[in-house]
Amino acid sequence: MFGPNSIAQLYLLHLHKLHMHEGVEYTRSIIQERFWVCKVRLTLRSIVRSCVYCRMRRAKIVPIFLHRVSVVTIIRFR
Repeated sequence: MFGPNSIAQLYLLHLHKLHMHEGVEYTRSIIQERFWVCKVRLTLRSIVRSCVYCRMRRAKIVPIFLHRVSVVTIIRFR
């Protein structure tokens, strides 16, 4: 099978969703059991990067720091 921009890309996207959005190496091992795809790793990386679910799952939690507000400031704005 050929690499990017072909039927292989659609099949790789299907496998990515079928196997619960696993990573590049897992999906690559699944596809290589049956087919040889040129540039499979590059194509899978682009699929995982563009997948909204995978991006949300990889997102880092950023702590929010609240500034200390003095009691004088709170009393003035009441």
